[in-house]
Amino acid sequence: MLEVYKSISELTQFSFGDNTVSTDDCTHELRSNFKESNFCGSFTEWMYEDFKIGHGTINFNKPTQFTCSRVDSTIEMIFLINGGLKTKFSCHNESQCFKYNTHNLVNCACGHSTAEFVSGKTQFVSIQFTPDLYKGFMPSDAVFESFNTLFQEQQSGYLLKNNLPISFSIQLVLDDIINCPWKGHFRKIFLYAKVLELFLLQLKQCRNDCDVSSISDDDALKIYQAKHYVLNNYDQPITIPILAKQIGTNEFTLKKGFRELIGNTVFGYINDIKMSKAKKMLIDQNLSISQVSELIGYKNPQHFSTAFKKKFGITPSKFKDNP
Repeated sequence: MLEVYKSISELTQFSFGDNTVSTDDCTHELRSNFKESNFCGSFTEWMYEDFKIGHGTINFNKPTQFTCSRVDSTIEMIFLINGGLKTKFSCHNESQCFKYNTHNLVNCACGHSTAEFVSGKTQFVSIQFTPDLYKGFMPSDAVFESFNTLFQEQQSGYLLKNNLPISFSIQLVLDDIINCPWKGHFRKIFLYAKVLELFLLQLKQCRNDCDVSSISDDDALKIYQAKHYVLNNYDQPITIPILAKQIGTNEFTLKKGFRELIGNTVFGYINDIKMSKAKKMLIDQNLSISQVSELIGYKNPQHFSTAFKKKFGITPSKFKDNP
């Protein structure tokens, strides 16, 4: 039996794998490497007073189930970036299915639960925070009333019955967390800000998108495949007909699904990716405006400067001088 022990006041404990714990002046860190008969990969966890952040990448040879024991109540944000996951609390008959590129907010009461991963590559981010942090920031809007009741009555459950797609804004924050460049006290400040930003984006999306989507599950999966394709080929020529053919759907479904699930047009999404990449290059790399323009797919630097100013309200040259 593969067992996972979770506590908000302790690092996660696994009954398997090679687990290494380290501590600096601010952070308790767990690094785990797994090389079992039917799965392999890694998991990293950072623990602070009010929250824990865990992110992992694991390859499963076959569907694999874990039993999770919780000794205290926590609120958990789950973001499944790749793969598939089915979760079930011992007190519930129904399970919650996470498809890749989806997320939800979970109230986890103490007790047992199971998590079953599908075969293939799985990548996820899990953020647990204390009841006090939740009470300090959770709004009392009507749309959150049911979830707040679960919290008050210490019952396990989910914010939404249907998981939400990971938006571009959320993906950027997840990337920042996974690739956190800081150490020590600066890492704590950085991650605390990112956790709250992620919580804000999740609640905002829930409030705006609580209606049931008109997109079928099969078409939604194709839209997420289109998003993944765009993320990896944004610097290549992409047209609506080519992209629709790539994922096996028609142009109408692609455009409608992208607006509804991703919250943008295909070309608006491509532009957001390019501008986000350009912004990071201008901050992190010693590159000229022309070099950045070329790297993100603009042949004319002036066209890039115009697009950058339209997006951020400042020219790339001024941004580079005052990032």
